[in-house]
Amino acid sequence: RAKEPPMAFHSAEGLFGDIYEEKAKADIIDVERGNNVDTLSEFIRKFFITKYGVGPVAVSKRKGFISVVRHSRDEAERFRTFAILLGIEEDRWFAEHTQVFFMSYLTRCFPEISNIKEVFLPGEGSSFVPLNAAIKGVFGPKCIPVASSADPETVDLGALGLVCSKEEAAVLARTIEEMPFKKIKGLKHVDLDQLLAKVIKFYIEGIKGKIEDIEAEFHKYDMDNSASLNRTEFNTMIESWGHRLSTEELDDLFEEINAAERDNDDGEVMSVFTFSIVCHRNAIFPPHNPNKHLAVAGPDSDSRKPSLMHQATFNLIHAPQFGEKEKVGGKVAAVTFEKQKGTDRKKSIRKGK
Repeated sequence: RAKEPPMAFHSAEGLFGDIYEEKAKADIIDVERGNNVDTLSEFIRKFFITKYGVGPVAVSKRKGFISVVRHSRDEAERFRTFAILLGIEEDRWFAEHTQVFFMSYLTRCFPEISNIKEVFLPGEGSSFVPLNAAIKGVFGPKCIPVASSADPETVDLGALGLVCSKEEAAVLARTIEEMPFKKIKGLKHVDLDQLLAKVIKFYIEGIKGKIEDIEAEFHKYDMDNSASLNRTEFNTMIESWGHRLSTEELDDLFEEINAAERDNDDGEVMSVFTFSIVCHRNAIFPPHNPNKHLAVAGPDSDSRKPSLMHQATFNLIHAPQFGEKEKVGGKVAAVTFEKQKGTDRKKSIRKGK
């Protein structure tokens, strides 16, 4: 059977804002109803059915859209970002957590969700976001740059906190502050597509760093140098990371790793790679290493350490993020993240993810 021809470039470009905005709205409804939040791939299927009805037209349009994303990802940053979110550009096992982070960041930048489509509509190179909103995407929607110092402990990283410390997040904020800008109505604005590419790259580098940390921990707790972890070594390691898992949850995690290994030995964890992937899937990572810093996202990096950061980055006043009067966008980002972290591991085993 012939492959579906790609959708026209400009037709596809006009859909990104639509998809992101409608997904943000759908996530709110799912969270309020206690449902699992759809992955981006699941949502896209529903999006095209809603737009074109149930039948071959919706399937054809969806496949054409995915095809143009695949073919255009080296030509345009907006397409490449979407390809990363779908697992086309980067390893597929990065995709689901990256999607959660991306939607969290986007809704922090645009707490008025109905603005998302409007901002994306002008197209790549013509879509801009206020610099302050871009910084709030990192530190939270209540975060305000001020002239005097404030306690950095009040900063809430949300989904970004899964892969980096506050100091490392400040490195990302600094690089955002240093991006080329244009003034719109007297306020600094940065290119939206370049911004999203930068933060996603930073996040994925953070995941890769965490995978390396997991592998190092695996070898550290392999007390008998057997290149595997028995149940005692496994439990000791997970508990040392500070995760408060019940006995049942530890059992589920251990069983999930063994099921993923597809070997005949259910008494030990044999594959450090499989172990790392399953820990990533369940958002179980070692604590942040204060002596290890993420590479700054983007080619304009000149340092791996936060050291002397712009004063405005750490000079923040950050009110409690999820008070009763909080905008829905920021709330759903955090709730979605917490829901993702708390996903029943038995479900993961049953689905064979």
